[in-house]
Amino acid sequence: MPDTVAYSIHEAEISVNANIFPNPVSQSAEISFNVSPCDFDLFNSAGQKVFSQKNISESFLFMRNDLAPGIYLYEVSVRGAKMKTGKIILL
Repeated sequence: MPDTVAYSIHEAEISVNANIFPNPVSQSAEISFNVSPCDFDLFNSAGQKVFSQKNISESFLFMRNDLAPGIYLYEVSVRGAKMKTGKIILL
């Protein structure tokens, strides 16, 4: 009779950091991450997605364009899993 061996595979826990400078944002901000690739989504106070940047490798320049002043929530995802949330203030 063959021996039975059970294996357990655990993904390494990933800690995602997002650096947004400057925050509050007037016109633009440099947004950088400690992991890549990752996705960045921005939501208004009604929960509507108003901006999305996919497959970011380290950083990108966020341009405010015509977004209204206010507090926005962001999500950073890695391989489809939400890893980080935070706030951006647009002046």
